[in-house]
This record gives sequence, C-alpha cells and structure tokens, in this order.
Amino acid sequence: MTQPKILIHLQTLLGAGHLVRMGAILDALMAQGNIEVHLVTGNTPHPHITLPCSVHHQLPPCRARDETFRELIDDQGNPIDEIWMQDRASKLMDIYNQVRPDAIVTEMFPFGRHKLAFELLPMLEAAKSEAIPAKIISSVRDILVRKKDPAKSQDSKKYCEKFYDLVLVHGDEEFVPFDHSFPLAKRLGPFVIHTGYVTDSKRYQPNGHNPYDVIVSVGSGVTGRKLIQTALDAISHTKFKKAHWLFLTGQEMPDLSLPNPKKTPASITIKTFDNALPSYLSQAQLSVSQGGYNTLTEVLKAKVRSVVVPFSTPSETEQVARAILLQNAKYIQYVDPKNINEKTLAKAINKATTMKRNPPPFDTDGAQQSARFISAEAAEIHRLRSA
Repeated sequence: MTQPKILIHLQTLLGAGHLVRMGAILDALMAQGNIEVHLVTGNTPHPHITLPCSVHHQLPPCRARDETFRELIDDQGNPIDEIWMQDRASKLMDIYNQVRPDAIVTEMFPFGRHKLAFELLPMLEAAKSEAIPAKIISSVRDILVRKKDPAKSQDSKKYCEKFYDLVLVHGDEEFVPFDHSFPLAKRLGPFVIHTGYVTDSKRYQPNGHNPYDVIVSVGSGVTGRKLIQTALDAISHTKFKKAHWLFLTGQEMPDLSLPNPKKTPASITIKTFDNALPSYLSQAQLSVSQGGYNTLTEVLKAKVRSVVVPFSTPSETEQVARAILLQNAKYIQYVDPKNINEKTLAKAINKATTMKRNPPPFDTDGAQQSARFISAEAAEIHRLRSA
C-alpha cells in the first residue's frame, strides 16, 4: 500500500534560520511514520543542520547577494538570469511530476520569497489542475518583514486565495497574531492557523556540565560581526568580567579574524558552531544574541536571562519587532542596534542579571502541531486518490 506523499519546497537566501525551523518540522513529520516526505532545497547544503526526509531533491543553488535581498546569485556568485530561472523551474516541475504529491508545503511563499515565483507558480498551477488537487500549505514564521510596497501584500493575498488550502503561522496568536505584521491576514479566512513556536525539544535536555556562564551567539553569523566584537569589548564593564564566556560566531561570518578583546580576566572561548547550544543555554547565567526566530525561541525555552541586539536594516524589520514585544513583556533586555557600543551593551548585561527566569510567553509545540496538520492534509487527499 502506498503512503501519502508530501513535497516541501525550502529556500534560504541569507543565513540558516529557515533551515533550522524546517528541520524541526521535518523531524516531527518523519517521527510520525507512514508518510513519504520529499524535500526540495534550493540552497547550498549547510554542514551542521540536518534535514530529515525520505528523499532529498537538490535544485541548482542560489542565495541573496547581500542583506538587501535585491539580487539573487548562483553558487558561483553570478546574477541569475532568464536561462538559469527557466532551467531551475523546469527541474522543479520534473520533481513535481515524478512525485505527484498529496500535499505541497512552500516555506515562506507567498508571504516571502517573491523572487522565486518564477518556479513556484507553475508548480502550484499544475497541482491545482489535477483531477483531485493536492493540498497546498504555506509555512511561515510569526512575524513578517513589513512590506514597503503594498502590491506585494496584495500579491500574497491573491496567491493565497487562488492556490492555498492552509497557512501555518509558526507563532502564538495570544502573543503576536499574524495580522501584527500582515494586515490582510483577517481577510484570508479561517484557514490561517497559529501552530505555536517551532523548537526541537530533544536539544534542550542538559548534556553534562556546562562550563559557560555567558553565551554570545549570532545565528549563522552573516550579520553578527559587530555584536561579537562589541561583546568582547564590553566584558570588562560587566558583572561577568571574571566569568567564562562562550562566543559562537556562526559558520557564515564573513571574517573570523576578530581583534583581541580588551584586557580582561575573563575566560573566553570562541567557536563557529556548537550543537549543544540549547543545552548550554539552559544552564548558563546569561545569553547575548541577535533577535532571530530560532535564537529567541531557544533562549526563552531555556529560561535564561537574555540581552537582545536585533539585526536591523530599513528592509529587515522582523527582529526588532519581535525584540520590542519581548522587552515590553519584560522577558529580555533590548538594546537598540543603532545605539550599540560596549557601554550600552554592558549596561544591559548588568541590568539583565536582576531579571527572573520565566518560561516563554507562548506555546512551543509548533513542530509537532505543524507535522500533524501537514500529514492530515496529505492523508485526506491520499484517501480520495486511492478510493
């Protein structure tokens, strides 16, 4: 007897946050059994992130050239062109025709990844034209980047209404409803579901002795160099100047040759990556980090005191919005990224030592909830097609 088939389209353009979140959902899906998960990725594989699936399909890789996301480049650093796009769209259609999934999950699209419409829309059109159409699901984080161009929000709404059966928002409606960052959310109808925040519960179990008092982390490191250097310089101004600090620079920090910290008796360890980070956080005295989805979910679930300096540009507003919400709820110490220096950071670190270790203000069962919704949608179509 055949199993329900799920095709998941996953493309990260900068950093690794989307891979981490989808990795936890994939893990929960595969743990359910009796499904066939086809993962289609369009980025260069990450050396430290596992993406469990039944079959992995790799498209020609691309990424954003820089933090503006204005231009996509291939794995050789060349701007993608019409021929490249036609080739990749054709490859994605070949995968779709080979798999014939019962459910399709697009990560971020149609609320992001608009530059990939050239390959996604033909696949979605084909899926909807089937005698028994596949269920089409969008997987999207809690807070979107605010769109300067209202037409993009209208496009998202239009594509939702034309193609999608379900929008899984990986957040908690009681903490931040989807319409906080997507004002048209209420017009999408009842098929918008808040799943709770996505975490990998297995990674939060204490894993032996944690030697680190303060952990400074910047995700994949693409945008974290300034925070790492400022934290190194701030040590001597903090209550932790004799403590053991762990700095995780991330695999993708452009330049790992950091200058020496200012003179301090602190013990300092610098690594690019450590998979035991959630376990370390649950035993640490303090976390200093940016404000990405996965980072803050890990920090809050670990119940560690936290200082957050979000990544921010005129076009990247998501981290600041999340950090301000948590600051207002008294869960973190927020430092405005425009005003960060060793003294403002040290002041926030010292203030954070008085904070209580509270559990997160939201549901963190999002991976399991998402897996249940996705597999149920696929199973429904599989039954109809098998009848």
